[in-house]
Amino acid sequence: MKRFALMLLLATGFVNAVAANKQPVWEGANLLISQKGIAKRSALLHANGSFPKGAVLTSVLWRYELLSRNSTGLHASLCIPGQCVRLNGQNGSTEMFAGLSAETPFYLVFHVPGKGALRQPMRVTKYQLIVNYAKK
Repeated sequence: MKRFALMLLLATGFVNAVAANKQPVWEGANLLISQKGIAKRSALLHANGSFPKGAVLTSVLWRYELLSRNSTGLHASLCIPGQCVRLNGQNGSTEMFAGLSAETPFYLVFHVPGKGALRQPMRVTKYQLIVNYAKK
């Protein structure tokens, strides 16, 4: 089974086609988390027909960067509509979505549990997904 990688830069939903290989790229960033208990969500990301017909997900790799080093209490999740997987660090991979259509849209959710203002707000400056898929 031949595997392919598709890089998705998440954020505001702005889509550009990469000329060399026609892979969609989403660019933008800067989610500010300043209140406990209030989740910040990236835009819903659609592949918009970029995958071969019948392609299925095999794994998803993620990476996100914070402006400050203090990420105490920050929870991050990788989601599809109706299901989220808690991320165990600023980078890693999951096979939780294996077998789903490669056209499945994703989004990220960031939050700090509790109530009230954060003493020092956190800024997620960049987030990135690499979606591995296979042709059926």
